[in-house]
Amino acid sequence: MSCPAINPELLLAPSEEGYVAYDPLLDRIYRLNPIGALIAELCDGKRTPELIHDLLDPVLPSESRVEIDRWIERGLEAGILTSDADASATGSPLSAQELIALAEKLRDQGKVLPAFICQLRVTELDGENPSTWLKLGEFAHIVDRRDDSLLAYEKYLELYPGDAEVRHIVAALRGGATPLRASDAYVQALYKRFSTFYEENVCGELGYQAPDALRRAVQSVRPRISQASVLDLGCGTGLAGVQFKACSDSLVGVDLSPEMV
Repeated sequence: MSCPAINPELLLAPSEEGYVAYDPLLDRIYRLNPIGALIAELCDGKRTPELIHDLLDPVLPSESRVEIDRWIERGLEAGILTSDADASATGSPLSAQELIALAEKLRDQGKVLPAFICQLRVTELDGENPSTWLKLGEFAHIVDRRDDSLLAYEKYLELYPGDAEVRHIVAALRGGATPLRASDAYVQALYKRFSTFYEENVCGELGYQAPDALRRAVQSVRPRISQASVLDLGCGTGLAGVQFKACSDSLVGVDLSPEMV
C-alpha cells in the first residue's frame, strides 16, 4: 500500500491555524487547518493510510476516517503530498541561494507571504549567516508576524550584535518603556543607507517641498532677510541651504549623519 509523504519541494511555515505551505513550482499557497497539519506531519513516507488511521482513530470521531482518506486523496491531487509511485519524479529542493533569489522576486511582485515562507526555509539551510535572519525579520514584519520578526531579529543580533538600527527595532517589538528619542547610533545607521537615494526618494518620488515652504514662510514675515545668519540643524543633504543661501550672510548646516552631509 502507498505511503504518502509531504512533497519535498513544498515549503512550510507554522501558523495559528496549522500550516501555510507554498509550492514554488506552481506559485501556489495552501493553508492547512490543525487537522490537515496533523495529517501532513504523519504522512512521512513510511506510514500507510491504515497506519495513520490507527494513530488518529483514538483521538478523532469515527466519521473523521472518511475525511482523512479524502484529505490524503486531495493532498495527492494538489501536489501537497507525494506517493511511492511519484516520489522519484519530484525534483531537488531549492538551494538557499535559489530561495533567496526567489524571495526577493516574490517581494518585488508584492507576494510577501510566500517570500516570507521562502526566507524561513533559507534560515533552516543557512542559519549561521546573519543576513538570512535580518531578511526574515523584515519579511515577517511586513506580513504582520510580530513574534516571528522579533525572534528573527534577536537571532540576527546574536550573530551580528553591532547593528544599532535593528537594536532599535527589537526594542520597539519587545514593547515596554518607549525611549525619549532614537539613539544617535540608530539615526546614523539609518541615514547612512538612506543617503545614497535620499533626494531621489523624498524630492522625486514624494514631492518633498518643506525647505521651499519654510523660505516662503520666513519671507512672508520678514521680506528682506539678506545678511541673515542661518543655522540648519539636521541639514541632511542641504536642501534648506539651497533655499536660504542667496539671502544669508552666513549659513551653517549640522547633521548627525556624515554621509547625508
